[in-house]
Amino acid sequence: MSFTDLFIRRPILSVTLSLLILLTGIAALFALPMRQYPKMESATIVVDTRFPGATQEVMQGFVTTPIAQAIVGRGEKPDR
Repeated sequence: MSFTDLFIRRPILSVTLSLLILLTGIAALFALPMRQYPKMESATIVVDTRFPGATQEVMQGFVTTPIAQAIVGRGEKPDR
């Protein structure tokens, strides 16, 4: 007697087992916690730079842009 013969000869057993598996799956679906979006923390970085006598263009080109690129990871990493 093979495994399938049991279910062929006893159709009520196969229907009952199928319903049991279905109900267990539905119960598990509602019992599992689901979040649509994971918790994320946004980081805020504040950098204060001073360059006395420099114009706005010099600050933007030589100070602010390299710092911003290093923070987001696009610039070259400094040697440590």
